[in-house]
Amino acid sequence: MAVKILHTGPLGVNTAVVTLCGNRVMIVDPGACSFCGDEELLVRYLDDQKLDLAAIVLTHGHFDHIWGIEGIKNKTDIKIYASEDEKELLADTQLNCSASCGRPCSIQADVYLSDNEELTLCGITVRMIKTPGHTEGSCCYIIEDMKALISGDTLFRSEEHTSE
Repeated sequence: MAVKILHTGPLGVNTAVVTLCGNRVMIVDPGACSFCGDEELLVRYLDDQKLDLAAIVLTHGHFDHIWGIEGIKNKTDIKIYASEDEKELLADTQLNCSASCGRPCSIQADVYLSDNEELTLCGITVRMIKTPGHTEGSCCYIIEDMKALISGDTLFRSEEHTSE
């Protein structure tokens, strides 16, 4: 099992491609966009690496984390998982900020997860934990078999650190 981070879209979203077993992967936060020239970036990556997509998992519903879904869904019928508290944000182009960024995008997850709910993909358990703050339904995913936590925008990398 491995996690490959791809920097996607205009804001350089950390899109995670998580290898679950063999060539089966899940993508977390597919943040591509057509006017950035990378609508097909994730599809090409999956094809080039001969990877089989098991699921799309979202940490929250802001535009920069969902713009790549359309390109993937046009190529494959795969389930999208998100926090139950992100329904409105995912569906509303004003709330998810996609309308003001030039490419309105509205989606619905196939499965809405509640806090501590688990999904099993390729025999691997992925547990969603709510981490509200960035958005009401922000969440992280724990993959205990990998000793991994995928945090989305719950944690930001900072170039500068100060302490008082």
